[in-house]
Amino acid sequence: MTNVNNIERRALSEDSGAMSESGSDSVLPHLLTYGIVFVLIFFVMGGYLPTPSTRVSSLQATSSSSDTIFGQIFQAGTWLLASILMLRYRKHIVQLCLQMKAIVDLSVLAVMSAAWSLDPINTIRRGVFLFLGTMFAFYLVRRFGVEELAQIVVLTGVVAGIAGILVSIALPSYGRDNFNGGAWQGIFRSKNGCAQIMLFFFSASVCFRFRSPGMRRLRLLLYPITALLIVMSKAATAYMMVPGLLLLIAFLTGLRRYDRRNKVFIVGAAVVLLIAGTLVMPYVMPILLGLIGKDPEMSGRLPLWKAVITSALKRPLLGYGYAAFWTGLRGESLNIYMATHFEIYQAQNGILEVWLELGLVGVVLVVSTFLRAAKDAMICLQHGYSPITNWYIAMFGLTLIYNIDETFLASAHSLPWLLYIVACTGLADRARQIRAAALNESLRSVVPISTSHNRQWPSPVAI
Repeated sequence: MTNVNNIERRALSEDSGAMSESGSDSVLPHLLTYGIVFVLIFFVMGGYLPTPSTRVSSLQATSSSSDTIFGQIFQAGTWLLASILMLRYRKHIVQLCLQMKAIVDLSVLAVMSAAWSLDPINTIRRGVFLFLGTMFAFYLVRRFGVEELAQIVVLTGVVAGIAGILVSIALPSYGRDNFNGGAWQGIFRSKNGCAQIMLFFFSASVCFRFRSPGMRRLRLLLYPITALLIVMSKAATAYMMVPGLLLLIAFLTGLRRYDRRNKVFIVGAAVVLLIAGTLVMPYVMPILLGLIGKDPEMSGRLPLWKAVITSALKRPLLGYGYAAFWTGLRGESLNIYMATHFEIYQAQNGILEVWLELGLVGVVLVVSTFLRAAKDAMICLQHGYSPITNWYIAMFGLTLIYNIDETFLASAHSLPWLLYIVACTGLADRARQIRAAALNESLRSVVPISTSHNRQWPSPVAI
């Protein structure tokens, strides 16, 4: 076991990224950092400029800043910058494509679904963006050491959070959701998205301490920024997710006290309880909400889910095409409106959304990424405490829980989905290192004794 941990630590120390070679413990002095932050802010905004048209959807028609010349320049310029950054690491990205096949296949399926899509042009456009986002996530994993990437995530969180606060206060027509009591959303696409993305940023600040004084100050600054935006966004889900995230990190940290056998039992029991809770939640939550005087239909989600399942069953295998189902008062989405009697543009559940767009084939690919990440996380947890593993598992957990009643699985220009890919890839890398170390250790233990230099051969017999 000692040898496994030593090899893992050595591999991780070597994977410190090019920035560490300069002797700096911080990413702040580097120009590249700010280019990456710019691209990540683009993902924070969902790939759109924060204009009134991105805040209002209509059943009659939908419009966005990407339909304007300025929006198109913004998208094209950002992806040009990202492509230039990725070009040098193209071989590393290709290697990860071969290793993380399910995630890549999902983006390829999204583009291919234009063949049966209700809106082929939008499917191709959004599918290409999903594929590019996947490649950019792979680039981040290979270009930066894990702690460097965590620093960039924290820095981006501070920038996005401050910008969100300023826009919400100074430009309320842009930064507030007037359909929900003036809830703050800043530069984010929605009030729920604001709280959701800030929690992903917050996870890095909780898991890492950082050696650089500048980064330590930014890490602490992210705490009040996150708290303010979550409170002012009035996102009820985030109110429960914050203590849940802190409990998860505390649970993972506490595992260091147990040996490997007990860790397997404790983590296995926790996973079983989590899966069981997820399965029964749609049935138990209405009862619990009714007991405390809340809407037992979960703000209309239960009728919506029933209507979505009815529509999905009409095209169960391949779905309606990526980013092609919600077409307002046209096509199958009209049936959703007729069944629920309110305007909606997503299924309010990640798996159901994937089922609508990419069918059961897409659902199988998404679930396979869940299963592999869970398996890799179990391997990592068995072999010692690490804040890196904790961060990856925290982002994995946020993805699972958030997609019960919200949607960002396989979403183009989604920062949470980008960080989920980072988490899956990082867990796979660490698990691969641990397996390789264990294999080397086992090979050394079975080396034939004849190779030993200390073997004593019998003296020749005199004739």
